[in-house]
Amino acid sequence: MKFLILLSLVCTSIFCSAQSFQDSIVVKKGGNIYMVNGKVLSYPELISLTSSNQAAYEEIWKAKSNSGVANVFGFLGGALVGWPIGTAIGGGKPQWAIAGAGVGLIAIAIPFAVTAKKQTIRAIRIYNAGIKINAEKDITLKAGIYNDGIGFALKF
Repeated sequence: MKFLILLSLVCTSIFCSAQSFQDSIVVKKGGNIYMVNGKVLSYPELISLTSSNQAAYEEIWKAKSNSGVANVFGFLGGALVGWPIGTAIGGGKPQWAIAGAGVGLIAIAIPFAVTAKKQTIRAIRIYNAGIKINAEKDITLKAGIYNDGIGFALKF
């Protein structure tokens, strides 16, 4: 009886430790925070982590490209909106046509930002699915007769 309890504890600990080598990425707060083991990942860390899965890596690079485009258009649009507002606050005559152009640039940035967020979440799903497939394939438990006698062989 003690042998069975000890064997089940050893097998359970081995299975748990084998699956914790690669932990899945968790998405928090509407898809803007990415975490592994409670640690918040920066975008470069996210790219580095997904490099082990080719499909996820390609998707995260697409997301990075779209995010860069969104950031450029958003920054320029914000500057063009802010300039006339600053002029109006300072007592000058604002040129509202420039603010309108800024709003247009911000409107262009929004679809790029939404696409980048969706691609990032898709890349994380691909990465997490790959971890589960690898974890299932790598661990096998076999019972049989070996050189030392009857026993179990655990391969991972």
